[in-house]
Amino acid sequence: MDLLKHGQIQPMQIRAPKMNNDPISKALDVTPMTQTINVPAKTKKIDSDEQFAEVQSNIRNAADVGEIALQELAQIASSSQHPRAYEVVSTLMGQIVNANKQLLEIEKLKLEIEKEKNGGQVEEAKVVNNNLFVGSTAELLEQLKSKKE
Repeated sequence: MDLLKHGQIQPMQIRAPKMNNDPISKALDVTPMTQTINVPAKTKKIDSDEQFAEVQSNIRNAADVGEIALQELAQIASSSQHPRAYEVVSTLMGQIVNANKQLLEIEKLKLEIEKEKNGGQVEEAKVVNNNLFVGSTAELLEQLKSKKE
C-alpha cells in the first residue's frame, strides 16, 4: 500500500531560493535551481517485537562492552592505586547495573503490552522436566509399549 498515493502522507517539497534573495548564489555567481523536488517521507512499519529485540540487543551489547572495560579498568586501578581510577571503576559498575535494570524493565514492559494485546492474559512459560529412567533397556521398552497400548 502506497501511503503517498492515498494522501495519508504529504511529501516534503524542497524549493530553491529565489535569485534576488540568495546572497550565496550572488557571491558564487551561480543560478540556483528553480524546480520543485518532491521527496517522499520515509515510512517503515516496525513490529514492536522487533523493536524490543533491537533495544534488548543494544543494551546487552553495551553491558558486555562495559564488562570488558570494567575488567581492564580494574586492573589499571589496582596497578596505579589512584583514587580517581577507583572512582571511574565504581561509576562504570553503576552504569552496568543500570543497563541490566533497563533490560528487566523492557522485559516487564513487553509483557504488559502482550497482556493488553491478549485481553489481559499472558502466555505462561512452559515447564519442561527432564526425567531420568533408571533401569535396563528391556524395562524401558516394556514401559513404552505399555504406554502405547
